Amino acid sequence: MTSHRRDWLVLLAVMAVWLGAARAMAQYGAPLLPRALAAQLTLQSFFSLVLVVSTALGLSLSFWLLATPRDDLGLGRPTGAAIAMATFWAPIVLVLSAYLAFKLALPTLLEELARGGRRAVERNTGEFGRALVHTHVITTLVWALVLTPIAEELMFRGGLWSLVRRLTQRFAPAAESLPPELLKEGALGRGLRAARRYLCEGGIATLVSAAIFAWMHADQEGGAGIIRVVQTACLGLALGCARHGSGSLLPPMALHAAFNLLTIAKTRKWVLSPGWPTPFPIPSLYWQIAAGCGLVLGLWWLYRWLWVRRATTRERPPLPNG
Repeated sequence: MTSHRRDWLVLLAVMAVWLGAARAMAQYGAPLLPRALAAQLTLQSFFSLVLVVSTALGLSLSFWLLATPRDDLGLGRPTGAAIAMATFWAPIVLVLSAYLAFKLALPTLLEELARGGRRAVERNTGEFGRALVHTHVITTLVWALVLTPIAEELMFRGGLWSLVRRLTQRFAPAAESLPPELLKEGALGRGLRAARRYLCEGGIATLVSAAIFAWMHADQEGGAGIIRVVQTACLGLALGCARHGSGSLLPPMALHAAFNLLTIAKTRKWVLSPGWPTPFPIPSLYWQIAAGCGLVLGLWWLYRWLWVRRATTRERPPLPNG
């Protein structure tokens, strides 16, 4: 018990330093840079530098202080199917989160348009939003597809997710020692027990890491800020579920990279379609891609369910005669 408590306290200290350093460097690090270097950096280059330095600090502390750093950071080896399925979730998460975010931000966006016109809305997207469009494409892709998925997933779905899971796992219901046929628990009781187990063994960790993930991205004002926070929160939930389901950090990294690629393609207008529905804030082609990915995921789940059912039927002993 003492060793277990010490382990999560050390992990708590590591994550406090890691998150605090990342936040502080992003907000206050620019004035500390040499003036000649700061003048050469774009916004994306600066954020890339913050990601590299904070991740190096967090990894160094993790492997120096933690007893099981690979487990705490989710560095296990997942199956190829888990990585593929996580990637297929990216278009679905993008279109649903964009639609929800647009609906929630619409009153604020309309107010901004009435008060200051289109320029007021574009001004609230900030320098970061403009950098996604105007920064060199190679710099943008390296930042979005490599640095951000690796650095942020190590921090949020790695150490932070494991920390919360350690704190909540002790409250998970104990495994039943009696045979199932002797238990009188009904369907509602079994459902509540399963929900409690899911929450304690990773569900709460997913919720907490998604909330902090969204808070760390609350750096814009107005309707654009609402859209950014809502989309980030939805993405964080999907990434946490990928971490929970696979037990590894690679599937959420793949999902994060695919999500960022689709976002850049939309922002830079690489993907255009003639039928752009007015109520939807993203091209209709993205909805078609999301529907196709949903079909693939549904067929995969059906295949797994049939496979498990077939295997269970084979292992079931034959019924006695009479």
